[in-house]
Amino acid sequence: MAKTPVQLDPATMADLSGLFYELAHDPKTRKGIAKLVKEKYPDRAQAFADVDTQEQIEALRAEQAEKEQLQEGRRLQSERQKQRDTLITSGRYGEDQVKEIEQIMERYGSTIDYEAAAVLYAHEKPPANPQEGPPDDQRMGATWEFPTVNGKDGKPIPFAEFAKNPNSAAQSAAYQVITDFKKRSGLTRAGAR
Repeated sequence: MAKTPVQLDPATMADLSGLFYELAHDPKTRKGIAKLVKEKYPDRAQAFADVDTQEQIEALRAEQAEKEQLQEGRRLQSERQKQRDTLITSGRYGEDQVKEIEQIMERYGSTIDYEAAAVLYAHEKPPANPQEGPPDDQRMGATWEFPTVNGKDGKPIPFAEFAKNPNSAAQSAAYQVITDFKKRSGLTRAGAR
């Protein structure tokens, strides 16, 4: 059963025509009106062909922007991988330490790179001071070689001979150090007071 069109008085018809005209030509509402006309009156949708063209252009722009973002993401990922590899190959950090550095990066929401995270890591976990010696947990049961001591003639003394007379070896080493010190500072036996 065909629906008969509503009969409108000229004033209402003029008001609705003006309203539709404004909606159809306002950039904010034109897209929505085009969608409604296309759905209800597809034979009249040709009047809004510019909306379809604009949507295609926007889709192409979005696709291009997505490609650029992917390319930039790959570049950043490659740069970060290079920074990570540099930390390891430089010898400054091992694989386990780099994993701890990555945890610092995650803590800051990955807004910092490996170099900045390495600075924070170094601050949070400073390297051991070599003058303090090895950590206590590494001292127990450690083996080491006895240092070689030089005799009066400047040649190394075997440990067996040193063990027989450690005082003589210690005096020889002390005299050797004193002699070296005098040579470096320009003092001689005649010039010493």
